[in-house]
Amino acid sequence: MHAQALTDFIASQLTTADDLVEQTLSQDPIQRYYAAKAIAELGPVDPAFVPALHHLLQDDEFNVRLAACDALGAMGRDAIVSVKGLCHLLKDKTIGVRESAARALHALAPLPESTHRSLTLELTDFNPKVREHVVAALAVSQPKSVHVTIALRDALFDQVEAVRWYAAAALGEMGPNAKIAVPALVTVFFEDVEIIQTAAMDAIKLISPKLDVAPVQKIYGIKQNQLYQNGLYGSSLSNPIA
Repeated sequence: MHAQALTDFIASQLTTADDLVEQTLSQDPIQRYYAAKAIAELGPVDPAFVPALHHLLQDDEFNVRLAACDALGAMGRDAIVSVKGLCHLLKDKTIGVRESAARALHALAPLPESTHRSLTLELTDFNPKVREHVVAALAVSQPKSVHVTIALRDALFDQVEAVRWYAAAALGEMGPNAKIAVPALVTVFFEDVEIIQTAAMDAIKLISPKLDVAPVQKIYGIKQNQLYQNGLYGSSLSNPIA
């Protein structure tokens, strides 16, 4: 049976929260998987699902862990109690599980301050989607720690544009707490694509509202004129992250 069809079938047969919760405890990993998938399809409907899904985060089967992450992300803020379990899965050996956990954390943000520093450790994950969702979650969470500031400053130079954009946004949300990142933001303003340049300048203004940015903007204008004259002016970013 097609995966979506089986998910719909289970959801149609299991009409109550108790039915679906019981299915998550099945000895059959396929049943546990499709129960989690069915809950994800239902979306944020019943907080009673959260403990069962939280339990599935520790399942031996990677696809069950992945489906549980997706379902918790679909639950919205009702699933905030599962943040610790989702953070643990950011170190999962399966790349898809790490990505699903990061996506769920993004969906649940803002996240507790106790998670912020550990999240920065995942900004080195080789999967760009993990980095994107983690830094996006931090941007919503408005961290304050100097350790987080340093990690976000480093993320300004990530190879993925969305990571750089969210890092600039996150630093701006930190306000004056992110002053040590201003030189890096100036560098990004001069060297990056237009939408990230805008995010960097907005962040600088939020971090140091009394800083006179006119000289920086003037130098940038001169540089852009030179690029136009040489036919080298280029790219822009339209959508940081899907």
